[in-house]
Amino acid sequence: IPHLKKILGYKAKEVYSNDFNFFDTIHPDDKKLIEKRKEAREKGKKLPSVYSFRIITKSGETKHVEVNTAPLPGEGTHILGILRDITDQKLKEAEVKQLQEYLQLQIKRMPIGLIVWDEEFRVKSWNPSAEKIFGFTAEEAQGLHPYDLIVPKEVQPLMDKIWSRLLKGDATAHSTNENITKDGLTITCAWSNTPLKKADGSVMGALSMVRNITKRKRAEEALQESEQRYRSIFNNTGTATAIVEADMTMSLV
Repeated sequence: IPHLKKILGYKAKEVYSNDFNFFDTIHPDDKKLIEKRKEAREKGKKLPSVYSFRIITKSGETKHVEVNTAPLPGEGTHILGILRDITDQKLKEAEVKQLQEYLQLQIKRMPIGLIVWDEEFRVKSWNPSAEKIFGFTAEEAQGLHPYDLIVPKEVQPLMDKIWSRLLKGDATAHSTNENITKDGLTITCAWSNTPLKKADGSVMGALSMVRNITKRKRAEEALQESEQRYRSIFNNTGTATAIVEADMTMSLV
């Protein structure tokens, strides 16, 4: 009774009075659960002995409780119930769920592709930006190995080395390499990879963030080619040629 008083807020004499009915303390939204269990017991159905629901205390506070039940010997459907306050546990679970939902929302909104691989290097998670980069939906990519999805054959030896480093816990196993899209296009991607570890330190997979840098790569190559071409012209001309800057300094002679 002292423990029950702590949970419900009622004194022993109140609980033992004819006016007290435990069913009245159950949260209105959870009463159907209790009624269904009672009906099932009366029909002789086997039910889980442990379940949870909400109650309203004497002061009007809502609490989560867990009940461990056992049928009492004899006729009827009377049961013995051991009540435990699990409000703090439920609140923590709600906080964790809210945090997980927030993280999932951020992952979906990330402008960078985010892919989670399992320990066999198969897709576990594939965000919308990864869909945009490679053309495969999350459903299409789920469970596939990158060699069957986005890695051309000539890049596979590099990926073997990267994956081997990740399995050893190397958090610097990054790369810039060519990939292929669903449409068969070859693109250049920058990959930042991080091993995912269990509590005991063993690697259970990896998380990759990927950016399509094809346009930037082509622009850099075009600029480099242009610089080489003009330098070749300057170096091979038979006349004195120079680029004069605004401050009258010469940058190339």
